[in-house]
Amino acid sequence: MLDPKDIGEWQHEEFYRFIAQAYDKPRYILHYKTDAPLNIRSIFYVPEQKPSMFDISRELGSSVALYSRKILIQTKAADILPKWLRFLRAAVFKKAFSCCRKLRDVLQKRLIKFFIDQSKKDPEKYAKFFEEYGVFMREGIVTIAEQDVKVTTRLDTHPAMITVLEMGAARHFLRMQQLAKTQEERAQLLQPTLEINTGHALIKKLNELRDSQPDLAQLLLDQMQKRN
Repeated sequence: MLDPKDIGEWQHEEFYRFIAQAYDKPRYILHYKTDAPLNIRSIFYVPEQKPSMFDISRELGSSVALYSRKILIQTKAADILPKWLRFLRAAVFKKAFSCCRKLRDVLQKRLIKFFIDQSKKDPEKYAKFFEEYGVFMREGIVTIAEQDVKVTTRLDTHPAMITVLEMGAARHFLRMQQLAKTQEERAQLLQPTLEINTGHALIKKLNELRDSQPDLAQLLLDQMQKRN
């Protein structure tokens, strides 16, 4: 894959039209290369054309072409980007197969940072983009609701704690755009992890109640999460 500085505007336009099967030009271009934590070579395009109702539909498939060792593996790789970024037209090149979840997280964080940078670089241009594509951003906040649960050895006297991975760009994005109005929406985007102390009496009791009284177990778990 060519170095970003070696690719001209007309080449980007031609490649965008090829992978997007479109006739407009890209309004934003992100050429992202990194060797850590994963070896990734990627190009992302935001279409100049305003999204249609079909584009907004969640039934629309991925528009990410996935390459490995210069071989096209998938023309529409569904797991490379989260659903809310489906408006992007992109090509991702990686030397070896890796965890899709980790790849998705790395790309999502980089794209969030890219949009923050663009909003500072040219506020007027970004405002027009947000006016037309803001629906996708809002969707991202309200639909990223997954929460991991894992056993921890970091707790002694407490039954559980909630941790959030380092996502400085995402936090800044929330503050700047004021998209997440509620505590629940902010938590959803930051993807918290519930870490439990399996040696604690409360966790042991919850495990017993899970089968005998599942409703009560869920109620207790909800209260734990609120307290954390």
